Amino acid sequence: MGDLIVACEILKDELEKARKDVGNEDPVIWMDSLLHMEPNRLREALQEVIDEHHQKADHILLAYGNCGGGLVGLEAKETTLVIPKTADCISLLLHKDKEVDHLRKNTYFLTKGWLRCEKNLISEYEHSLEKYGEEKAKQIFKVMLNHYENLMLIDTGAYDVKKYRKIAENIADKLEMNVTFKKGTPFILQKILDKQWGPDFTQISPGGSIQLHDFDLDEEEKTYVNLI
Repeated sequence: MGDLIVACEILKDELEKARKDVGNEDPVIWMDSLLHMEPNRLREALQEVIDEHHQKADHILLAYGNCGGGLVGLEAKETTLVIPKTADCISLLLHKDKEVDHLRKNTYFLTKGWLRCEKNLISEYEHSLEKYGEEKAKQIFKVMLNHYENLMLIDTGAYDVKKYRKIAENIADKLEMNVTFKKGTPFILQKILDKQWGPDFTQISPGGSIQLHDFDLDEEEKTYVNLI
């Protein structure tokens, strides 16, 4: 039957590049990027996809992290689910970067995909600017981003980082935040697409369901995604 890939639109550039890198031609179902903001809706939407395709695919590859618990409870039905052992798309793109847990505390992460999302930091700021004016808009965003000091643009290698560097610098200037940059890695996406499902992945057998422990999160990651 072959395999099916299910992925968030936010990772479209990175996943398409990884597909070319490893020669993967499996079909892809792209999920609305806004779903990651509501884990329960994400779970429902993903389960609908699994329910529709579980008899049509040998494996369903979920190109997601735990995403705030949005994947916990998904039922494999008659297929095998494959998931990366990552907390979210940040740790997916910065795989095994020892600074990730520390950075989460005060850093707002960006990629082209996040900036392309319908409700992104820039569009929300511009909406507030138009509705309330500059002074009040800045006050609103200081409250919204109260524990964030930095904006970090992740260079995933899948887009023109110079173009988006300017965008990141512009919004950081408006919000009076520091802007930083970090090189990402395609490792996890390449491995899941190349069917190299070693220790960085969990396979959920037919009849099983995804549990929190399947992501192998450390205590800090669990705290960050509000799961304990």
